[in-house]
Amino acid sequence: MLSGIRYSALGPLSAWRATEKIELGWAKQQAVLGVMLLEMNKPVPVRKIVDGVWGDQGPRDARNAVQTYISRLRRVLSGPGESLVHTEAGYLLHGEPTNLDVVVFEQHLDAAHERYRDSDVAGTAEQVDAALALWRGEPFSGLDGPLLEAERQRLAERHLSAQELRARIGIELGRAGESVAGLTRLVAENPLQERLRALLMLALYRSGRRAAALDVFQETRRLLAEELGVDPGEEIRDLHERMLRGDPDLTAPGGQPATRNTLPRDVVDFTGREGELARLLTDPPPSTAAVVEAVDGSAGVGKTALAVHAAHRLAHRYPDAQLFVNLHGHSAGRAPVEPLAALDTLLRALGVPGERIPARLDARAGLWRAELADRAALVVLDDATDAEQVRALLPGTARSLTLVTSRRRLVDLEAAHALSLDVLPHDDAVALFARIVGDHRPADEADTVAEVVGLCGRLPLAIRIAAARLRTRPAWTVRYLADRLRQDRPLAELEAGDRGVTAAFSLSYRHLTGEQQRVFRLLGLHTGPDVDADAVAALVGLEVGAAGRVLEDLVDVHVLEQPTAGRYRFHDLVRHFARDVVERTDPEPVRCAALDRLGDYYLHTAAAAVNTIAPHERPRRPDLPAPAVLSGYDEALAWLDAERANLLAVAGRPRYTTLLADVLHRYLHLRNHIDDALVLDSLALAVAPDRDASGRALHRLGLAHYRSGNQAEARSCQARAMEVFRASGDRQWEADVLRATGVLDGLAGRHRDAIDINLRALEIIREVGGVACETAALSNIGVAYQRLGRYDDALEHLTEAAYLARSIGHDVAEGYALCETGVVHRRRGEYAEALDHHRRALAKARANGHRVGEGYALARLGEVLGLMGDEARALDHLDRALAASRAACHRVSEGDMRCVLGDLHLRAGRRAEASAEFDRALAIAVDTGDRGQEARAHEGLGDAAEDPEVARRHWLRALEAHAVMDAPGADVVRDKLAR
Repeated sequence: MLSGIRYSALGPLSAWRATEKIELGWAKQQAVLGVMLLEMNKPVPVRKIVDGVWGDQGPRDARNAVQTYISRLRRVLSGPGESLVHTEAGYLLHGEPTNLDVVVFEQHLDAAHERYRDSDVAGTAEQVDAALALWRGEPFSGLDGPLLEAERQRLAERHLSAQELRARIGIELGRAGESVAGLTRLVAENPLQERLRALLMLALYRSGRRAAALDVFQETRRLLAEELGVDPGEEIRDLHERMLRGDPDLTAPGGQPATRNTLPRDVVDFTGREGELARLLTDPPPSTAAVVEAVDGSAGVGKTALAVHAAHRLAHRYPDAQLFVNLHGHSAGRAPVEPLAALDTLLRALGVPGERIPARLDARAGLWRAELADRAALVVLDDATDAEQVRALLPGTARSLTLVTSRRRLVDLEAAHALSLDVLPHDDAVALFARIVGDHRPADEADTVAEVVGLCGRLPLAIRIAAARLRTRPAWTVRYLADRLRQDRPLAELEAGDRGVTAAFSLSYRHLTGEQQRVFRLLGLHTGPDVDADAVAALVGLEVGAAGRVLEDLVDVHVLEQPTAGRYRFHDLVRHFARDVVERTDPEPVRCAALDRLGDYYLHTAAAAVNTIAPHERPRRPDLPAPAVLSGYDEALAWLDAERANLLAVAGRPRYTTLLADVLHRYLHLRNHIDDALVLDSLALAVAPDRDASGRALHRLGLAHYRSGNQAEARSCQARAMEVFRASGDRQWEADVLRATGVLDGLAGRHRDAIDINLRALEIIREVGGVACETAALSNIGVAYQRLGRYDDALEHLTEAAYLARSIGHDVAEGYALCETGVVHRRRGEYAEALDHHRRALAKARANGHRVGEGYALARLGEVLGLMGDEARALDHLDRALAASRAACHRVSEGDMRCVLGDLHLRAGRRAEASAEFDRALAIAVDTGDRGQEARAHEGLGDAAEDPEVARRHWLRALEAHAVMDAPGADVVRDKLAR
């Protein structure tokens, strides 16, 4: 019974039963199947399979291996009847031959050659297209063995024969221009095949590129002499001679003149741009207006390559002419081509004699439109300076298509459809790099290739140059190339004569106005990721409106990018170029003055913004003039969010480090950018101009380490800060350090110590002033009393803290005090009051963008809802709280929320889920030094354990944690142990 399995070997070997793909196993097993497929319906002796798969290098147990592979294949290939059987003469694979794509490929190709001999050109094209459509890559790809390798080479020759026949048919059907790209690739892959070179010569000649056709012959003669020591064969020599004498039989079918295709050669390794190509290749909607596609983009982004590639793909739709003119809008040492001269070139390409070409521009443009009125023509106008340069060159009817490329957005070119090119997507950039290198190195170092294309900014020109350098240096690795590109001046590695990246950028820079050049250069000094018009106005010394207009102009000519409205940035390589230019052009005093203007703008505006979001601490921050008006809290916070990376970049200059560290502290903690705070305050400590500044930096570092869960380092920083402030006699900062140290005592479970130290801080604050610090100290004391079970004392201090916070507009502190007040009510069983306070705290946190506060309030709400029996809403609140806590990297809060989730699961009888949450909480508690949470997690693990001995061990560990704390709870654990 014949098998219905379909096999595909023109590429990786695969098999299908209906729509189900069959798993064929390891490579050697597939190789055995490959040998069987080559002998389908014939018995194959084991010896032949061994020789076919391993040759002379087979292992001693090769026969056993074959039997194993055959057995596995029989299982996966079995259908209604066995398709792979054993006979006395060997193994036999039953199958329908036409179910193997190799057989179908050869049938189509044989039919194509037969029809070609019968002069059936259309039938030939149909059959050869059907054959080529089956080809998916290298036959039996990835499979070794002498027999398969021989078959692979045979099929490769047949494939080349099919491609050659297809190209020949294309030329005979009058599509010579369309055939050039494919023949160019085939010649590059098979440089010594004279038949292909002859076909390429004929295609170029019939496309009107006589000189290029003759160049192919000269290249062929040189290559054959160097590689083989022989002259070209008679066929190609005869073709060359016929071209030299202008044999009329070589013209395209129908006697059409061969002077109407002036397109450059297509890019052999063109890669990607599928979406852009689809846009250009889509038939335009019916219209009477001329069709114009304007492709714009930065230098080196691949505009010309896309336009030429698309033009070759479109040539068959515009058979009357395919014309190309380089307008030299950005060519070194050349002025842009005047429209009058461009029209002369175009008209002569159409065969208009020079004496018929008018002298005036309007008359010449009229003749051009008249010549094209009844023709389907494709015109590529490359590298236009502006819309004015191309208006007179546009055809007048919809029968023609014009592709324009420019570094400027041609927004003022009437009826043009704009297509702006960006850098290549990552996968296309990697593919282009690998195709140009052309050997195993990109595949061997795939991760490093991704790094290289990133260092090239995914700019096609840069990728081409980098890949070409690697291709011509076999001793280099991709890692070595990446290391060179990572140096301080990467543009030096991306030079290739007059086609280097620097040369391309230089031409764009030269076409800018003087003011545009100055803004461009000075932007090279800015080390942040992007800018807005206000920052550029400060940097350059312009009015904001004028700066905005220049920035928009720079976007139009693609030397700046605009990721979002009102924000501007450089491509990475353009940034390097701008920095090189400013360092060569502007003296150091000019550069320093520009950076000082920019730094002052960022510092002063940041101070105004932080004073807006945290006015209660304004006396503690530097008093700086504000250059910008911020309308309120939301605008101030949005500005800080947008400029955070720029502010941190400016803080790298010692002149601004200390001041920006003082200014940004509250904002960074509000938005939980703790990693940024650690970096900034470490830098501020390193460059502190005096002891007070170092003390402030140490205090802030202590707070950041506490937030990140490093309690030992937090305590060390606060102790060192205390030494500084006591030595300087700064009582207010001493109180702040005392308060922060009290928080650490509470975390360690020493709540009485926390109360004592915060009371000392409170005493100092009330002596020297500082309501914000007083509020925090009162909250800390209230929390400590709550954890000691002294709820009346807790409420007294938390209520006062909330009142003071509200009086000075300290919403974050008020929200914290409200939330902790809710905790007291919850512990007293007053759930309605608890929910009310937690909801008010949540509203405060959300209104102020306080991410940690939002997560904490959600957790407390979830805890109360769980106790009230509303498990679904409790879980919802806790899930959101946990997500907020993890996003904010606040590990102490995350551990607390894990314990609450554990309690909730435990009450619902879900012991496994509870144990998992308590385990996670315990790991966090040990890592952060939170003894209270450690005791709570161990107790929860004991409660969740089904094994009494496991429960006992955890409860004992909980008692050990309680032993170093002064909070209640140990008696409850002892009772559990006693029971």
